[in-house]
Amino acid sequence: MKHSPLSDLKIIDLSSVLAGPMTANMFSELGAQVLRIENAKTRGDSTRTWLREGEQYDEHVSSYHASVNYNKSIVQKDLSLPNDHQWLMQELKDADVLIGNFGPIVQEKLNLRLADIRKTHPNLIIGWISTYPNNRNRPAYDAVLQAETGWMSINGEEGKPPLKLPVAIIDVFASHQLRAGILTALLHKQRSQKGSLVEVFLVEAGLAAQVNQSSYALNQNVNPFPLGSAHPNICPYGDLVECKEGDYLLFAVGTNAQYLRLAKTLDDQRLWADTFLTNPQRVIHRTTLIKILQDICRPYSALSLHNKLTAANIPCAQVGGILDAFNQQPQMAHETIIDNTSFLIGKTTCFHFDSNP
Repeated sequence: MKHSPLSDLKIIDLSSVLAGPMTANMFSELGAQVLRIENAKTRGDSTRTWLREGEQYDEHVSSYHASVNYNKSIVQKDLSLPNDHQWLMQELKDADVLIGNFGPIVQEKLNLRLADIRKTHPNLIIGWISTYPNNRNRPAYDAVLQAETGWMSINGEEGKPPLKLPVAIIDVFASHQLRAGILTALLHKQRSQKGSLVEVFLVEAGLAAQVNQSSYALNQNVNPFPLGSAHPNICPYGDLVECKEGDYLLFAVGTNAQYLRLAKTLDDQRLWADTFLTNPQRVIHRTTLIKILQDICRPYSALSLHNKLTAANIPCAQVGGILDAFNQQPQMAHETIIDNTSFLIGKTTCFHFDSNP
């Protein structure tokens, strides 16, 4: 992006795993110059060896690592060594943003205390991922936060064990929070000529992202229970039916008007029962309604039902895989080279920016 508003921005990325690197990656996709520094003692970030079964191991890099570390200049340094530490201090002189995620104990060992950096580099914006406000030294990965912030308790199905989401979703949420904080700090710097410290705690990111679930828990003083893919407030929304060829159709009926169109399109008198004509009633009688929808839909393919319902302006989806989605939206993938290894990468930034003439 030669003409990106961020093309003159220099970011130093000291972070590891996902949340911090993803934040830096978002800026690199928007044209910023990102210098990533990985630990030479461990031959780079630990995610370089996070390989799925069957994944090709090549040049000490994995698709996990590549997913948030492209469009960056990557070097390996041992910042506990005086020469490497001094090199970093030199790089910080003309840097705009420093991103990291290690706690105070490691900061002390590396002589990289944030308070000291803020004094010596008053114009620098520091974006930092921490775990807990009351214990920044406590280590925690995304799975720990999913367990502690309630995500696992509302995921899965009622009566079955709690279930972790298969994506490091709290890391992703924290990354977006940090990006927003850094952009706010850049605007503040433009007006005040002063740097800032932007800190995001994983535990707070996990809670902040639960929106309606958090509101319900706080106001009703009760922990929400899991409903599988169904929505706790709307029906049929997120509910699945199995179709003729063993594939699945998902309903996302969000309004009464949409439900009435659904009943008319599927043309089954059972859908017009009084117990289904308002959303609160449908939520109460969810089990009965989904059984009827299952009975109606089973003789048809998910694709034919999807086409029929979509033509009637009813939100629904045939459940597909990640590759299916990228085949439909090829602009979201691109090829990159990391450590002499070619990867196809899904973009982490998806807004479209068009400056006024």
